[in-house]
Amino acid sequence: MTKLSTETFSSIVEVDLENTDNDIDFETFGAAYDSYVAECSAALRLTLARIENLCESIERQGIRNPFDRIESRIKTFKSVKGKCFKKGYSFDTEGLHRIGDIAGIRIITKYIDEIDMVKELISKTPGINIVKEKDYVKNPKTNGYQSLHLDCQVEIHDPFTGSKLIPVEIQVRSKSMNLWATLEHDLKYKNPNPSPEVEEKFRNIGKILRAFDEEAIALRDYNEVVVENNESTNIDSIATIVAQTIS
Repeated sequence: MTKLSTETFSSIVEVDLENTDNDIDFETFGAAYDSYVAECSAALRLTLARIENLCESIERQGIRNPFDRIESRIKTFKSVKGKCFKKGYSFDTEGLHRIGDIAGIRIITKYIDEIDMVKELISKTPGINIVKEKDYVKNPKTNGYQSLHLDCQVEIHDPFTGSKLIPVEIQVRSKSMNLWATLEHDLKYKNPNPSPEVEEKFRNIGKILRAFDEEAIALRDYNEVVVENNESTNIDSIATIVAQTIS
């Protein structure tokens, strides 16, 4: 069964807002945030329910489920303020609507080739419309970050205000990619400006984990072939490819 989680995940947007323009009306902005977050929360719940239904359909078919773990979060008011400041957005409803990841979902897969499977399944799920894709799996960021980001729109219905399209960002990554991102996030939380040597080490770790991801696919496919014949599994290739990457 796929694990559903409401654990918070976030990018680091730490900005000192105490020394910013005193003319900013954060009380009014806070009220706008509360109103918009109610809509984002509704869109998040709908999206999670549709993904959960999708997982149940996959399991009923008896096929391999690429959804290993699902996490979700709503950006906090502090985080939203920081992003508006960093991006130069206005501190009002218009600024809020420019942030496409207030509602966020992260999907963790066991294997790297399951990332595209998840994207394909989501694209065929009624009620979730993918409007933009940022593929940092095929094109990793310069710091080594890898993940697939899907900017989606989800329609919510309100009997008083009518229907609205609300943005929900879905991130899809493998377990090893998530491990890298978690460690890098922890590092930058403690030290927002790591040395070039530390950043280079993280890039190298990303390459090693990517090599493991790709070798793990071959190991999985090999296992599926030999397990019925009770043959032993040779994992020397994993050690070999990691050693080659390090060197």
